Amino acid sequence: MSDNVASMDIARRVQIAMLGEVPHTLRFLYVSLTDNILNFHAVFTDDATDDHLESASCVLTEIIASCPHNVALNEMIERDSNKPWKIGDSDNLMYLRYGELSHAQQGAVVASVVAETTYAPVAPKLCVISEKTKRPLLAVSSLHMPQTETAASDVTQ
Repeated sequence: MSDNVASMDIARRVQIAMLGEVPHTLRFLYVSLTDNILNFHAVFTDDATDDHLESASCVLTEIIASCPHNVALNEMIERDSNKPWKIGDSDNLMYLRYGELSHAQQGAVVASVVAETTYAPVAPKLCVISEKTKRPLLAVSSLHMPQTETAASDVTQ
């Protein structure tokens, strides 16, 4: 793999690393790779077991394995059922558990995530998983998604 961090598709790497590693207690996950710094922030519910937190470490290990050797790590894995899921303008949000979104925020989050990620055309850009059935409820993959908040919220309803 090239040492060019800018060419690395971090969102796709996260998606692949999360396969089989998402316990029902994971609330949200933010991941970014900027200026050779890998930021990883996973938040679980207060009742998450140590095994659940370990699953985030497994995801992080997979992501690190695909990064260039000179990348520094800023890692935070925590239990906090009350922490607001939205950090800044939600850039770098890679996972959000079903039920965390309020109806008013859905369109803005979808538009933000779609604008900031660069997946292959066949991979979902955003996937919201049902807490009850553990199946996808929302998957957005259109490369030509409307950029207005009104149009984006229509997509999520």
